[in-house]
Amino acid sequence: MSGFYFVAAPYTSAEDKEQRFLDITEQTARLTKMGNNCYSPITHGHMLEKFIGPQTFEWWMATNRPFLDACKAIIVLKFDGWEESPGVTHEIAVSREKNKLVLYQDVL
Repeated sequence: MSGFYFVAAPYTSAEDKEQRFLDITEQTARLTKMGNNCYSPITHGHMLEKFIGPQTFEWWMATNRPFLDACKAIIVLKFDGWEESPGVTHEIAVSREKNKLVLYQDVL
């Protein structure tokens, strides 16, 4: 199956967002090195926010929606808080509505 994986992970609730960004990016890099074409909205958005400033939850969901719609499946990174994360919950729900595969990955 061609296409890319959307990498979902809790971010906003992390005590140290910079460290969570690094951890998510490291996990995304590992998945990529294993031959998976991946898009992480956190890896992309964390750096973008440094230039455009903080944005609302709704803005981020709308900005990331085209990527979520285009992906072949999502990979949920099971960092602490993933089950309560509004963003991850939303991304899983959208994926299920679109009949996309939802994969769950323990943090390596």
